[in-house]
Amino acid sequence: MAKYISSIKDLVIQTMTNGSEIEAKAKSNSADACFQMGMIYLLGIDTPIDFKKAASYFETQSLSDDSNVNRLLGFIAECEGNYSEAFKHYAKISNTTNKGKETTLYKKISDERNNLQKFFKEMDLPSTALNKEVTTLLNSYIKGGKSKIDACLQIATICDDETSCFEVAQVLYDTKDFYSAKKWLQKGNITSDNSLYIAINDKLTKSKKGFSLSNTPQIIDIQGRSLLPDNYVSYNNVEIRHRCDSVSLASKKLWLKEVSNLITQIKKNLKKEEEKRLEKQRKKEYQAFLREQAEEEKRAKLRKNIITFVIVAICGFIWGLLAEGNINGGFVCTGILLFIYFMFKLIIKVMK
Repeated sequence: MAKYISSIKDLVIQTMTNGSEIEAKAKSNSADACFQMGMIYLLGIDTPIDFKKAASYFETQSLSDDSNVNRLLGFIAECEGNYSEAFKHYAKISNTTNKGKETTLYKKISDERNNLQKFFKEMDLPSTALNKEVTTLLNSYIKGGKSKIDACLQIATICDDETSCFEVAQVLYDTKDFYSAKKWLQKGNITSDNSLYIAINDKLTKSKKGFSLSNTPQIIDIQGRSLLPDNYVSYNNVEIRHRCDSVSLASKKLWLKEVSNLITQIKKNLKKEEEKRLEKQRKKEYQAFLREQAEEEKRAKLRKNIITFVIVAICGFIWGLLAEGNINGGFVCTGILLFIYFMFKLIIKVMK
């Protein structure tokens, strides 16, 4: 980049004095003009910041092989959250400048991002912190060991492209986790004629020959553990463990699904049974209430009849006693009134 501008002040001066001339040269694919226009939009010099316009100038044919321009394209891709595209730009530079050097992909990418930071400093450009998430992942990768594996897996999950999937497959192959390595190659659509793919298949084929279960029946642990016991001789083989764990996990999921459906159906049946029971109980209680009400009406009617009978008898006795002047007259009148009363009741009942 030093051959195009020396500092941000230099770029500002050129933009203010002959901006239209720079733009005209950029249209004719002039390398220095295209770079300057890209920086104008990248930094927002006398114009709003526009990453897309900046990238369109940086991507011109005249700048395609410029390392610093590709670093800036990687920076723009990072800012836009397109990590896969960013890594491609960084890797493109490294593959050109580090030919013959045995350096892993993400170490190359980390180095190129550091070179980008140096450029910002040398050109007196605003201090720019690259995406911290990516920086953390790359630092974890460089640490090696389990950190490297975890970083590869995260990067491959984020980028989800052929390059990242191949890199994680390579790392897993080095740890002898051939089963997972093959899965990542398939995820990255790596063809079966690839040398790593062939090597992995060869390892898996050899491992199958030694895969034989004991004649002693074993209990399957549904809690996601392997089908084989911990003390099984061949269980130390990584790819065999993965295959067993995959079968075990699949069985667990199926079991949970079936049991879950069964439990749900049982709950529905129990709910229906409970509703039937409550409905039957409500009917029974209602019928008991009706019977109690009918009995109460009978008792009330009987009390009413007894009271009426007593009143009629007393009235008849008093009437006879006053009319005849003796007790016999009272009894006779009582009988007459009671006879009239019962006949009246009988007539009413017949009429109903």
